[in-house]
Amino acid sequence: MSDTFEENIMQDFTTDGGAAPKPKARSRSSRSKTVVKAPSAPRSSGRDEQLSSLIEKVTSAVMLVDNDLKVTYLNQASKQLFSQHLAEFRKVWPSFDPGTMIGTCIDVFHRNPAHQRAMLANPANMPFRTDISVGPLKISLSVSAMHSRQGTSQGFMLEWADVTEVRDRVAQLAAIKRSQAMIVFELDGTIVEANENFLNALGYSLAELKGQHHSMFVDPAYRQSAEYRQFWDKLARGEYDAGQYKRIGKGGREVWIQASYNPMMDPKGKAYRVVKYAADITEQVMRNADFSGQISAINKAQAVIEFTMDGKVLNANENFLNALGYTLGEIKGQHHSMFVDSAYRGSNDYRMFWDKLGRGEYDAGQYKRIGKGGKEVWIQASYNPIIGPDGKPFKVVKYATDITQDVIRNADFSGQIEAIGKAQAVIEFTMDGKVLNANENFLNALGYSLVEIKGQHHSMFVDAAYRSSNDYRMFWDKLARGEYDAGQYKRLGKGGKEVWIQASYNPIMGPDGKPFKVVKYATDVTEQVRAAQALEATVGQIQDVVAAAKANNLEPRISMAGKSGDLGELCSGVNGLLDTMAAQAKAAEALRVAAGQIQDAVAAAKQNDLRPRIPMDNKAGEIQELCAGVNGLLDTMSSMIGDVAESSHTLSSAAREIATGNTDLSQRTEEQAASLEETAASMEELTSTVRQNAENAQQANKLASSASDVAIKGGTVVAEVVQTMDGITQASRKIADIIGVIDEIAFQTNILALNAAVEAARAGDQGRGFAVVAAEVRNLAQRSANAAKEIKGLISDSVSKVESGSRLVDTAGKTMEEIVQSVKRVTDIMAEISAASQEQRGGIEQVNNAVTQMDKVTQQNAALVEEAAAAAKSMEEQTAAMAEMVGRFMVLPEFEHSQPHPARTGNPVVDRSLGASKEKLATMRHAAAKPAPASPRHPAPAARYSETEPTRRRVVGAGDADWKEF
Repeated sequence: MSDTFEENIMQDFTTDGGAAPKPKARSRSSRSKTVVKAPSAPRSSGRDEQLSSLIEKVTSAVMLVDNDLKVTYLNQASKQLFSQHLAEFRKVWPSFDPGTMIGTCIDVFHRNPAHQRAMLANPANMPFRTDISVGPLKISLSVSAMHSRQGTSQGFMLEWADVTEVRDRVAQLAAIKRSQAMIVFELDGTIVEANENFLNALGYSLAELKGQHHSMFVDPAYRQSAEYRQFWDKLARGEYDAGQYKRIGKGGREVWIQASYNPMMDPKGKAYRVVKYAADITEQVMRNADFSGQISAINKAQAVIEFTMDGKVLNANENFLNALGYTLGEIKGQHHSMFVDSAYRGSNDYRMFWDKLGRGEYDAGQYKRIGKGGKEVWIQASYNPIIGPDGKPFKVVKYATDITQDVIRNADFSGQIEAIGKAQAVIEFTMDGKVLNANENFLNALGYSLVEIKGQHHSMFVDAAYRSSNDYRMFWDKLARGEYDAGQYKRLGKGGKEVWIQASYNPIMGPDGKPFKVVKYATDVTEQVRAAQALEATVGQIQDVVAAAKANNLEPRISMAGKSGDLGELCSGVNGLLDTMAAQAKAAEALRVAAGQIQDAVAAAKQNDLRPRIPMDNKAGEIQELCAGVNGLLDTMSSMIGDVAESSHTLSSAAREIATGNTDLSQRTEEQAASLEETAASMEELTSTVRQNAENAQQANKLASSASDVAIKGGTVVAEVVQTMDGITQASRKIADIIGVIDEIAFQTNILALNAAVEAARAGDQGRGFAVVAAEVRNLAQRSANAAKEIKGLISDSVSKVESGSRLVDTAGKTMEEIVQSVKRVTDIMAEISAASQEQRGGIEQVNNAVTQMDKVTQQNAALVEEAAAAAKSMEEQTAAMAEMVGRFMVLPEFEHSQPHPARTGNPVVDRSLGASKEKLATMRHAAAKPAPASPRHPAPAARYSETEPTRRRVVGAGDADWKEF
């Protein structure tokens, strides 16, 4: 049968447009066997009934048509077939009625009856088998030609069969064979057949498998196991087995299959073969293993929680529970809303969030969630609806990572970057140097707008020489390698303005570890650079003045032109330091000279030479006061020594004269006794003389007291000198403290220079020049400290020498105390003399009262004269000792006193001695009452030294020629 015939049959018997299966080709011999031999002619109805009776016994549905294709007979099976599927037939042919089929031409069932007739008219097409579709039904049709014994055509016999179920099963088996691997085994496991899918899955050819045992597909351990034997025993019993199996393909390749082992049963229900249908799920198993591993890894690494579609918690892993601080019992069955704040919980956004998940739509992002106790937790999460077999989501799985610390850190980073953007100039470049963006600080620093620089190359900011240099190319090559670069750079702003920046070029790395842009953070340090240049110039000036100072030239100063701020303060400080050093050097020199002069004067005073004086030239302030005080002290001491010497000479002379008079008086007392008349006659005169003597003695006593007061005042003056020397010592120490401050300033300068050197070292090559300057400043500070230490040493030496002078003055004070004691002793003697004179006066008055008692009085006078002589002798000795002690001092000529002769009275002896004493003591009293004023504080002349031997006081004695008469 040709394809054209098949196509025509499909057109004829297919009402739904589907193609009928092609009929199987049959040989001519088979065709001839299917031809129904009808009687040569229907001679009688009996024969027809006989034929109908025969056909009726056939169980299949049979219909007979004549040559005109009109139905002549339907057996009961046909009627049942049509009646059983009447509804489906009527859907195709609405007027179809099995009861009226007899006599109906089958052309009504064909789309193209002429074509159908032509096919049936060709004996070569007989017999013909095909399937036709009537709605969902599959009807198997077999057409055979009927001929008489003579070969005349008697019509056709049509055999119908409902093969819908059979064809479905065949189609299903064919589909299974096409889609699945199939292999057939004997009950003992021997391979009978296998399709291409199975062969391809395990890598064998059919020839390699046929006759082999199933055990070739399993590993040796399983092959020998009882479980494997039980597996085949189960199949032999006709029991089905299905599942996932690991099998070994050609070359030992591991193959996973989803298979069913299906025992094939004979009509008696006994298994005779096993057919296995399998699907290669190796990739799926591996993928599932990968998925399982990934999910396990996710559960280990991430927080996982599952929800129903209405938001209730199904399950949660430990990571989630730890992140939010709950236990599973506390959250299971609770709604997701427990993890959000109240404002969001009641919002439309929250409802839309769950509506979106309910539609099966994925949602991911960063979420703020509320943990136990109100703890705020940030998570990076994805909400994943899980789709069921029906294509509808049945639960939501959330995978989350606790990013709370990252969010806080990113907020911190963002704040820092924003702060940097506010405080610094920021510009971004592509990796080839083109400007992407710049902030206002950068634009203001260089004077451009963003439009003017965006898309331009970085080289617009550098000079032409650097732009074309190898260094510039290496600079961008370094950034392209992802290497950081930082330092101080000179850049050109709008209009060629020179701008210095402290900047860092930072390559930003992408996820692939490669830089994709460069961000520069910069600070405009133009003013600092200019200040550094000014500092460098200033340091040169400082070096010049320091070098001059090292050469002991403190005159040069740093020019203050163009200097302000810290630099101006530094220069002013250095100039002030030089001024202070110059003043201190000058003061130290003046102090050194003054101290030397004081030492010379004190050394001379220690040798009893009070003549040297300290010159007052070039002296001022405390040094002038000190020197003037020392000179005044020497003047006071010289004046006092002169007065004491003069008084001692006078007292010595008076005492000697008194002693001589007393001796004469003692000798002549005897003559007086012999000559009472002469005594009585001259008694009146003697009374007046003795009265005068008593008065003179009282005056002498007063003068001695005055001399004692003067000596005490002299001691007080010496004590003041000691205090003055202490003041000098304190002033010297203050100067030493000032030098200490200078030393500390030098030390702090040294520390600052050291810090500057450290900062310069941190700055690297850019700070190397500044480090050299800092080192030089440090050396200069060290030298200043050394110089201050030397000056401090000199001042300390001066202090020690002044302290030595103070000790010498203290010794002089002690000497003055001894003088005061001596004067006090003289005062005591004069008091005794005064008392004796009083007694002498009373005696003479008694002589006047009772001449008769003259003898007793004379005897008493003799005793008194002897006592007076002894006292006068003692006073003479003491005054001689005092004169000798005072005579050791050498004083200037103006402090030496002349020795005038006393005025004479009626009594030559008394007039000479007592008159002279009275005059000298009056002079001493006047000197004590009005002490010499302190020398004015003006430059004193150089110390005056006598060119000859020191003048010493000579004790004046009275010769016997002075005594003419009593």
